[in-house]
Amino acid sequence: MPLLDPRVPTPKIEREDLPQCPKCKDGLLRPGVVWFGEGLDSEMLDGIDDWISKGKVDLMLVIGTAAAVYPAAGYTRTAKRAGAVVAVVNPDKDSMAGLTSKDFFFQGSAADILPQLFEGVIGKMDENGNIIEE
Repeated sequence: MPLLDPRVPTPKIEREDLPQCPKCKDGLLRPGVVWFGEGLDSEMLDGIDDWISKGKVDLMLVIGTAAAVYPAAGYTRTAKRAGAVVAVVNPDKDSMAGLTSKDFFFQGSAADILPQLFEGVIGKMDENGNIIEE
């Protein structure tokens, strides 16, 4: 893939091509990600703690992160102690560290792996993420 090749320059993106705030029409919309070093929402973290402590977690999906940095690492370990199976989807083989024989590791991009994993639930998808009607 050219976008993943470090020898291929990244195309310039103009500001007007980026998602804009629908209210002020001037500010940029923020992606739904947490940057390295950025704090997480404490209410959300409390909600996760409550959910994990309420009962047995059967399956924990770890997608696009090695869950090696806290708090994600703590959630995975807590769920495993409670008997959860962990399924990791990540291109980096190092992300399988800490998994046991009952866990799953799917090496690759979430964009490629997840449609295959959930095909039985959502059906087949085309390369644009549209469900193919059969």
